[in-house]
Amino acid sequence: GYPFVGDSVEAVVSAHLTHTLIPIGEARTDLPPAVADWIMKLLQRAPADRPQSAYAALDLLRAASAPQPA
Repeated sequence: GYPFVGDSVEAVVSAHLTHTLIPIGEARTDLPPAVADWIMKLLQRAPADRPQSAYAALDLLRAASAPQPA
């Protein structure tokens, strides 16, 4: 599925403009929650809210994929 959906072209454009996303965890329930959160961080509208480099994004993915202590 697409991150922006709507019943018409206008609704999809509006979703883009208002940055109304379907959380990936709802569309892909097979993803671990930490990975779904990582993907949503990459999709943030404001550049300051996204990782500042590919290296930073990779570090976040590694952290999200690391086994969590019990």
